[in-house]
Amino acid sequence: MLSLRALAERVAASRGYTLKIEAEPLRRAPAFFDAARGWGLKVGTVIDVGVGNGTPWLMDSFPDAYTVLVEPNPGFRPVLDRILTAPRRGEGHIMAAGAAAGEMTMHVNIATPTSSSLMAPTQGQVDEFAKRGWTRESREEVVPVARLDSLDRSKWPGPYLLKMDCEGFELEVMRGATGLLGEVALIVSEVGVAHRHEGSYTFAEFIAAMDAHGFELIDVTDLLQFGKGGHLATMDAAFAPKGGPLVRR
Repeated sequence: MLSLRALAERVAASRGYTLKIEAEPLRRAPAFFDAARGWGLKVGTVIDVGVGNGTPWLMDSFPDAYTVLVEPNPGFRPVLDRILTAPRRGEGHIMAAGAAAGEMTMHVNIATPTSSSLMAPTQGQVDEFAKRGWTRESREEVVPVARLDSLDRSKWPGPYLLKMDCEGFELEVMRGATGLLGEVALIVSEVGVAHRHEGSYTFAEFIAAMDAHGFELIDVTDLLQFGKGGHLATMDAAFAPKGGPLVRR
């Protein structure tokens, strides 16, 4: 007689799915955070760069942390206001985080604002979207840019957790955060694998840059491909300071 688990596995397999233990890789963010706390993770401030429609997996995991929200698209201002309601403490900044202060043109995706970027899509990205009938129609909007480490951090208790989801602009965020990286205990970042944005990094360049900044890869919490059966597009990856409690040798 089949056990309940064996039956569930058989049913899932017949539909193209598989069962796994939540705490085993691929661990998504809530389970990863639970594991990381056991390794010694402590977070006083969560810095969410690229808020979009919100990141409940991050907010729900650290409800008591001071929260810094950074989002360049002013259309998401109501989302920031909603997140920053009592009892959550924090602040919101409608700006792009970059390597230098100034202004940049953002390519705002009209149908899917969360796919907007400070970098133009590659032709390959446009083609992948077209295969699936997804629109890349966009408008341009000039947005302010500031370095993360230029923000007033007097209210930010350490250590920090830095989350980045910036559609190919993540390394520019890092270049503008060097003054606060010493307080960062964990980075969770979307990392491009496919070449999706003109002028953006390659996967190898991203890993090398994170190494140069003093961080190394400790886990992968999510993977995203171009549609069912498509190539790997991005991953969500966790990085911790070299020699810190979250790194195992």
